[in-house]
Amino acid sequence: MAAAQSLSCGGERALQPRPIVCSAVHNLAHWALAVTEVRLFNFLHSVDAGIHTYSSSAALALEAVWPGLWEQAYPEAQNLNPYLRFGINNGDGEPLAVWRAFAWAVTNGTARYAIPNYYGDDSARALGFDSGAVDLVDWEYDVDVADADAAFEMADRGFVRARHVVPGRPPPSEWDRSTRSKARLLPLRAMGDLHQLARVTSEATSEITIFGLAGPDRYAALLHILRSPERPSLLDVLKPGDLLVDLAVEHDGFGRSHMSVRSTEPLKEIDNLAAHFSRSFARYVEGIGQVETFKEFAEAVEDLTRPPDHR
Repeated sequence: MAAAQSLSCGGERALQPRPIVCSAVHNLAHWALAVTEVRLFNFLHSVDAGIHTYSSSAALALEAVWPGLWEQAYPEAQNLNPYLRFGINNGDGEPLAVWRAFAWAVTNGTARYAIPNYYGDDSARALGFDSGAVDLVDWEYDVDVADADAAFEMADRGFVRARHVVPGRPPPSEWDRSTRSKARLLPLRAMGDLHQLARVTSEATSEITIFGLAGPDRYAALLHILRSPERPSLLDVLKPGDLLVDLAVEHDGFGRSHMSVRSTEPLKEIDNLAAHFSRSFARYVEGIGQVETFKEFAEAVEDLTRPPDHR
């Protein structure tokens, strides 16, 4: 994976996780044409071996909409910095924040936990946890985003052995070496936690798997299954009322990003939530030309990502 860097157009420090190629064309006509072609959701529904799958894929990078993300220096204050607050910059745009808002809304009413692939310790610290105090598991979910032409069914690899980054400098500690084949299972308390996980894990590719459990009493069973010596299946993991939501993102526009929702039961709310956030995005695009400051941008993104029961 590429090394983390802080770059921006015009040489200003934008607190971004990786290099961004800046476009020379930022006029509003070009921008408006580009965002009207963005389709946030194209869910397909299938049922196999008792598991309902709802998958939505995007073959293009889900890029930034507001021109200020290219043109202005990012504030240092976390509540105004779009990357520190929402995981949004001039490479990872507002559509990805909407995907995360959808994931949060569809798991409403469940006890939420997440595996951020590869960068579990950094993710734990970003959420305020001691990395040595979180639960470690042997299996994580994997969806291949490298092939831009691959449908979700071909990209879906299911549960695979967990991997974790081992730092090169400073030299890895005993903890780093002993947990390199372990994923971190983290509790989620608010949608902002998802934004923080996205910020920490963003590289050329990233993946966050969210387990929405029917109740907190299901956690011990999930932990046991993800520590099993045998490869778990979705039927092993999911019981009635549980959900698994996977956000597998290709950030550079060369592959294909996939969002998937899994359940043992049909989910009527998928279409309603997709329609809600599509309307929110259309309204956001219509009004974004009036946004001039990062404070106004933060307010617009809060409205964009607000679930239907909070309007």
